[in-house]
Amino acid sequence: MRAGGCHAAVVRAPLEVRWSRSKQVGPLVLLGVFFLAVLLAWVFHVVPGWLGALDTVLFGGVVVYGLVSLRRIRPDVAVARLDEEGVTVPGARTVPWSDLRQVVVGPMRPAWFLGSRRLQVVSFLPHAGADLPGPPGPVNPQRWGRGFRERLYGTNLLLLSSATSVDGREIAQAAHELGGLPVRHVPFHPVRRWLVVLGGAVVLGVAIAVVRRLVG
Repeated sequence: MRAGGCHAAVVRAPLEVRWSRSKQVGPLVLLGVFFLAVLLAWVFHVVPGWLGALDTVLFGGVVVYGLVSLRRIRPDVAVARLDEEGVTVPGARTVPWSDLRQVVVGPMRPAWFLGSRRLQVVSFLPHAGADLPGPPGPVNPQRWGRGFRERLYGTNLLLLSSATSVDGREIAQAAHELGGLPVRHVPFHPVRRWLVVLGGAVVLGVAIAVVRRLVG
């Protein structure tokens, strides 16, 4: 603390954000279940061959990428640091607070499809002309998907706080206290019931079709 007259000003300590393995296991298990359902549907000819092959490759690729990323996570290494200088992700320069105009906490987008408190994103919006690095990756900032991130979130620099050790609101609060950034919270929506029902129906339908083929 720094004394100023008869008041004491609190100096905010730097915030280090790390990946959280426990937060990433659940979504990965769900993807694995869908991958298994798609694979069985392909093997037992429940869906057209080309569609089954395509879905199996896509879901399989995502699951493999998730497993590799999960294995490479090092909880002792910070993937982002917020301090008085700005925001730093490994492998990139520190982004000074003067390059940023706002921090937004909201659902992963497209929100109409993925909007949920379980998928929370913190976006650091830049001033015009500021060049921001991508979000933290396994080693260096992500270089792919820049246009996609800027189109959906208005920035290249964001954190998937639902996969980190620190909640999105705490990250936003640190950005406000350290850099003076205004914070905007985008409303969350409950997980779409139709998505849950559709996913359950697909898995159930595949299971019934597989059992029928095995029995018959």
